[in-house]
Amino acid sequence: MFSKIFLFEIQNRIRRPAVYLYFSAVLVFTLFAFSTGTLPVGEKEHINSPYLITFWCCSMTIMMMLVSSSVMGIALYRDIEYQTKDYYLTYPITKSGYFWGRYLGSFTFMLLIALAIPLGIYLSTYLGPAIGKTVPAQYGPNKPIYYLYPFLLIALPNIFFTSSLFYGLVAVTRNIKVIYFGGILLFLFYFMALFFLDHTTNATVIGISDPFGLNGVRFQMNNSSTAQHNNSLIAINGPLAINRLLWPGLGLAALIITYLRFNFETFFAGKR
Repeated sequence: MFSKIFLFEIQNRIRRPAVYLYFSAVLVFTLFAFSTGTLPVGEKEHINSPYLITFWCCSMTIMMMLVSSSVMGIALYRDIEYQTKDYYLTYPITKSGYFWGRYLGSFTFMLLIALAIPLGIYLSTYLGPAIGKTVPAQYGPNKPIYYLYPFLLIALPNIFFTSSLFYGLVAVTRNIKVIYFGGILLFLFYFMALFFLDHTTNATVIGISDPFGLNGVRFQMNNSSTAQHNNSLIAINGPLAINRLLWPGLGLAALIITYLRFNFETFFAGKR
C-alpha cells in the first residue's frame, strides 16, 4: 500500500505547476547570484569556491523554509479539503502506508527543488562569462565533491528538518492556515534569533543554536584564508558537527512522535 500512495503522490505533484515554479525560482536566483558575482566574494576568491557553495546552500534552504511549508503542508491537508475519508476508511490502507507514502512522496519533490541550487551554481560558471558579467578566471574547477558535500551535509539536513516540522504540524492541527502562518513566523523568528546571536561571543552557542548551520559556516569563512576557501571543504566538526546532528534529529523526533499519535478517524474528522 505504501508504494501505491507514494506513486500517487508523485503523479499528483508532477501535474502541479507550483513545483516547477519553485524549482525555477531557486534556479534563477542562484544563476543570477553566481553568474554576476553578487556574493560575499573575497579578494582572489573563486565565485564557486567550496566555502561559498556551502554558504549558499545554507542561505537558500532558509529561503526554502516557505517552500517546505507549502509542499509538505498540502500533502495531508488535501485529503481533508477534498473529503476523501470515505475512500481511505473503506479501503485496506494502513496507517504506515498512508503516512509515510504521503511524506516521502512530498519530500522527494523538496529534494528535486533543492537540486536547483547546485545546478544553478554549475551553470552559472558558464553563463557568467558568456553574458560578460564575469570572466572565466573568477571561477575555480567544478569538482563534484564541492557540490555533493554541502548538499548532503547542509542542504539535505535543513530541508529534512523543515519538511518534517511542517508535515507534523498539518497532521496535528489539520489546518493549512497554521502551516502558512507558521512558515512565515518561523522565518521571522529565525532572523530575530540571528540578530541576538550576532551580539553573543560564545562560539559554541552560536554554532549549535542555528537550525540551518549558517552561523557555523560564516564563522569558518571569517577565520579561513582565501586558499582554504578555494581548495578546502567546510569542516564539519565541533559545534557545527553537533548542529548537523541536533536539528535533523529534532526533525526526526517530531516526525516519529507525530506518526505514533496519528489516527485516521481523528485526522479525517476535519479542522480542529
